[in-house]
Amino acid sequence: MVGNHTYDHAYYGGRSPGDLASDIDRVAPLIAALPTARPWFRFPYLAEGRTSQDRDRMRAILAERGLLNAHVTIDASDWYVADRLVSRLKIDRDADVSRYGDYLIAHLLDRATFYDGLAREVLGYSPPHSLLLHHNLTTALFLPNILQSFRKAGWRAVDADTVFAHPLYLAQPDIAPAAHSLIWQLAKASGGFYGRLRSPGEDGAYEKPAMDALGL
Repeated sequence: MVGNHTYDHAYYGGRSPGDLASDIDRVAPLIAALPTARPWFRFPYLAEGRTSQDRDRMRAILAERGLLNAHVTIDASDWYVADRLVSRLKIDRDADVSRYGDYLIAHLLDRATFYDGLAREVLGYSPPHSLLLHHNLTTALFLPNILQSFRKAGWRAVDADTVFAHPLYLAQPDIAPAAHSLIWQLAKASGGFYGRLRSPGEDGAYEKPAMDALGL
């Protein structure tokens, strides 16, 4: 399945968020003829707007184009693990990459458990989730292991059409800044999770101490 993720991958959560409409429209003709193209859009960095006015303008741009916000429900920092691995390989081509895979899998399972638990509290049930993974080296190397590990942990893969057809993904939480996992946003909007939601929800800074300690 292929969706729109903007042409320039700009940060729309900043003070000068740029031209989202143009960024979407530059991609649209490039993917329109693909048989797996879907009317889905994912915000770069999961950032939908710094203020409520910016957020509403961004959401209106999607609505005008008939695009669904393809939210992430399980946020993660796979990009940071990938960046660390690439940096290591630049100085040591023979580095043991498997240790990075082990760390990544443990990280993803931990985040999945956290966000699913949060969803059960916020929604009262476990929804069909969307896990954040990037098109990067760690995904290329370890995706089969990731899928196998999730299966062993009791998770079941569901196709994206089924996931994004769930009414949960129509939610538009009333928070600003609007960013991070959809579950994080809904928890924030509920007002009942003060002190339990770190911001940003996920970031390399949270993984750095552990990776440093492991020599990764």
